[in-house]
Amino acid sequence: MKNISKVQSLEQLKKNSVKSSSLQKRFSQRERGWNNRIIACEQILGVVQRDNSNKKFLPSINGGTASIVQKYIQMHKNQQDLENLIECEQKIFTTKLEQVRQVHKLYNVPKIHQNVFNQVLASSDDKLAILEEELKLMDQKLSPILHCMFTITARENCLTQIQTLLKQPSFKDQEKLKELINDFRILSLNTLESIVKWHQYIEHKNLNVPFCLDDNTVYSQKFYSDYEMLRPLLIKFFDVSEKQSAQIECKSEKSRS
Repeated sequence: MKNISKVQSLEQLKKNSVKSSSLQKRFSQRERGWNNRIIACEQILGVVQRDNSNKKFLPSINGGTASIVQKYIQMHKNQQDLENLIECEQKIFTTKLEQVRQVHKLYNVPKIHQNVFNQVLASSDDKLAILEEELKLMDQKLSPILHCMFTITARENCLTQIQTLLKQPSFKDQEKLKELINDFRILSLNTLESIVKWHQYIEHKNLNVPFCLDDNTVYSQKFYSDYEMLRPLLIKFFDVSEKQSAQIECKSEKSRS
């Protein structure tokens, strides 16, 4: 009897042990499932970053292959960073180039300056710096080409007013005309100075081209042609004699020489 009861108790212990092992295995699986769901929820809610949580499931690499794997992973990462940087720089360059073109269009910058700028840009190793310099000079109204266009526009407008008054038969206001002529003289000097400064600017860029407008007129030649056009009209208006006219012309030639 004692042996029977002892055997029964051993079998019962064995059953209990198997049952306990089965329960532990089931609890372990259930716990792991809960953990996985908690981690997934944390990722969705942003409580834990994916990179940090994924580290728990990455296989560990041991031995000499670990450093090799890390080397090529880092190479891949560096290549991606380089490609992203190049793409970003290209987008910045394209944006700034379009800004320069729009500014040139806004201020009616002549083709001669646009061509010079394109040559400088093409030969530069730091194209972004060239674009930024042009935009900065334009924005701060310090660009030599802007000074040229402002003074030329003012001079041409003043010249038009003088011509308009001289062509009016009823106009007799000499003081008004003298004021315009004096303004025209000052504007001509300012325009010439602006063109010289533009030449100095492009010479600094190792270029040397004559300044001309889009109709291919070399503007420095216009100073004398405008004088030739105004001279007979002014002589007639102020009723200057031929002798006085010759004296004025002589003085003009001496001043040019």
